[in-house]
Amino acid sequence: DANIYGCTDPEALNYNQYATSDDDSCIYTVTQEVDLDGVILNNISLNIELIDSDVVNLFSDIDVMFITNDAGDYYIPENDVNSIGDWKVNKGYQVLLNGFEDDVLIAEGAPINLLDSPITLQPFLLNNIPYLLDESSSVSNQFEDLPIVFISDDQGHYYIPGSNVNTIDESGGMMPGKGYQVLISGSEPIEFVYGEPNDTGLGRGLAIVGISENYDITRTGV
Repeated sequence: DANIYGCTDPEALNYNQYATSDDDSCIYTVTQEVDLDGVILNNISLNIELIDSDVVNLFSDIDVMFITNDAGDYYIPENDVNSIGDWKVNKGYQVLLNGFEDDVLIAEGAPINLLDSPITLQPFLLNNIPYLLDESSSVSNQFEDLPIVFISDDQGHYYIPGSNVNTIDESGGMMPGKGYQVLISGSEPIEFVYGEPNDTGLGRGLAIVGISENYDITRTGV
């Protein structure tokens, strides 16, 4: 067989100019949009391998006050601070916008391979992790049998298995574009890989957290 097998489509990311026969291996870019709330500390993530992962370029069209991760890295454009550098797919990021207007982050990249994207949960650290699936899933199913103390999102929802609390699943489950803060018990790190989406037990409406007849509640994302 004298053929050279590979992707023969020039529009694909892995186009092989020397290939003479297409082997169905072409990889195409996908776009992910993430809503950013103008009045809270958004906790977000991306589930694609970015074409350009530079945080400066990624947020070039968005008025950002600061971005931070669980490693203590920051991007603060007004102060010329950037210890984040490249956006990492295995991390969640907290984003605060300048002003009070909502915005949308639009990112372009290639679909990820979940097996190639393990997440390490560190002990004694409030881990901020990404959600890497492209559809909603049950937090209790994804983290079953792991020593979870709690998991929280930026909407005030919690998963606390030891107290039988799960308002994350009640509000629709873990969602694409969201980051989640995770605290584990024990003293050893845990390597975690997302399984197939499982929507068993998910609520179909968004639960509103913080409703009170006695007090005005201000959402902060914290």
